Amino acid sequence: MSTVFLHVGQCGNQIGHQFWKILKDEIEINNNTAFNRYTGLARCIAIDSEPRVIEKPFNKSSHPLNSVLNRDRSISTSSGRGNNWALGYLDAPENGTKLSHATMEMLRKEAEDCDYYRGTVLIHSLAGGTGSGLGSKLLEKIRDEYPISFLLSAAVIPSESADTPLQDYNSCLSLSYMQDYTDGIIFFENDEVLRQVLYSNKRGSNASTHNINECIAYALANLFYPDRSNDFDWPSIMQDLVPSEDYKFIGAHSYPFIIDKQASLSREVSWMNIVESGLKNFPKYEENGQSSHQSISVKCYMRGEDLHNGVERQIKQFYNKISSHFRPVSWVDKSYLNFSFLEGRAANPIYKIDRSVTIAANTTGILTALRRTIYNAKSKFRAGAYLHWYSKYNCEAEKFLEAFDKIDNIIGNYQSALKHHTDKSPLQRFSDILAEISLPPDAVAALTPRLTI
Repeated sequence: MSTVFLHVGQCGNQIGHQFWKILKDEIEINNNTAFNRYTGLARCIAIDSEPRVIEKPFNKSSHPLNSVLNRDRSISTSSGRGNNWALGYLDAPENGTKLSHATMEMLRKEAEDCDYYRGTVLIHSLAGGTGSGLGSKLLEKIRDEYPISFLLSAAVIPSESADTPLQDYNSCLSLSYMQDYTDGIIFFENDEVLRQVLYSNKRGSNASTHNINECIAYALANLFYPDRSNDFDWPSIMQDLVPSEDYKFIGAHSYPFIIDKQASLSREVSWMNIVESGLKNFPKYEENGQSSHQSISVKCYMRGEDLHNGVERQIKQFYNKISSHFRPVSWVDKSYLNFSFLEGRAANPIYKIDRSVTIAANTTGILTALRRTIYNAKSKFRAGAYLHWYSKYNCEAEKFLEAFDKIDNIIGNYQSALKHHTDKSPLQRFSDILAEISLPPDAVAALTPRLTI
C-alpha cells in the first residue's frame, strides 16, 4: 500500500526534507513503497508559493536529497501568500496556473504510479498563508477527488509568541477544514517541541528551527514507518488512534531525539528510563496544574534489539507506567493502550540509537492549544482587527463564525469526554444510559439493584 506525501509551505517542506533524509538512511529504497521502486524517488510532492526552500535540494548535486526528491513533483510560484489564509485559499493563478490545480495533477500521476494508492499525508504549518490556506484548499480537493482514500494532516501549531498577528485567524480557519476533510490530525505544538529539544539536549538557547523540524520529522518517521522494512500501516494507525470523527487529534513524540545526527543512548539506560523520558513529552496536567488530561487512545512503539528480555517479560509494568500517565476516559477499555514491539536497532548506526520509544496519543491535551487559539482569534474578531486583510480576498465574517463554531464543537467533544470521566460514578453513568433508552420506571428499578460496581 503506497502513501503520497504533500509538503506545503516553507515549514512543510523543511520538515519534509528532514523526514526523507531519515528514511533515505534507514529504508531499502527499492523495497519499500515510500519510494518508487523503479526510480528510487520519494513519493512526495513539494508545494510552496516561493521557490527558495523547494529548490535547495536541486541546487547542488552534493545535497543529500538531490537524487531522492523528484524535481518533476515540485511546484512553486514567486509571489508568496503574505501569511494570509484567505490569499492562500484563493489560490490566484500565476502565469495561468493555480498551485492547487498543478498539485492535483501531480498527485494523480503519483497515485497512478503506485501499485495500490492508499492515502495522502499533508505536512504543513497553521501559521502562514501557504501552509494554512493552500493546505486547506488541497485537503478539500483531495477529499473530493479520492473520497475513500485515507487523508491525514501533520500540522504544526504556531508558537504563542506570534510570528504574525494573523496566525490565530489562520489557525482557526485551517483547523475547521482539517476537521471537515481529514481522517486524522497529527499535531505538534511548536513551543512544546522547542521545550523538549532544549530540555533533552541541554542546549540552552541554541536550539534552532532546524532542530525542531528534525525532531518532528523523526517522530513522523517512527509513527508512519516504525518497522523500516514494512509499508505505511494505515489501518493500524486509524483504528488504534482515531475511534470517532469527534476525536481526530493525535500528539506524537519519539525519545531519544535525533538532533544534528548527534543523539545517542547507551545500553546502560534501561527501557523503563527511556519510557519515563518519553512520557515527559506529554503534559499530564492542564495549565492549572490540577486537572489531569484524559486519554481516548494511545499507541506505544518500542524498537530495539533486546525487547524480549527487557520489555516483553515485564509488559504489565510498562502498561501500568504508561496508563498511569495517560488516564483513560470512561468509555474505553484496556485496549485503549496498544503496544507495538519491533526487534532490531532503533536507527541507522550513524544516529547511534540502540533503543527508542515513540508514543502517539489522542488525549484531551489538545484542549489547551485549541482554547488559546480560539480565544485569541475571537478577541481580535470582536475588535474587528485585521479583517480587512481577509475580506479583500473574499473571506468575510461568516467564514470566521463558521470556523469558530467548528472549533467550539471540537472543544465540546473533548470536554465531554473529560466530564464523563471525572463527574460521574459508574452507577450514575449506568442510570444515564437507562434514561436515554427510555425504559419504564419499573424496569429501571428492577435493573439498577442488579448492577455490581
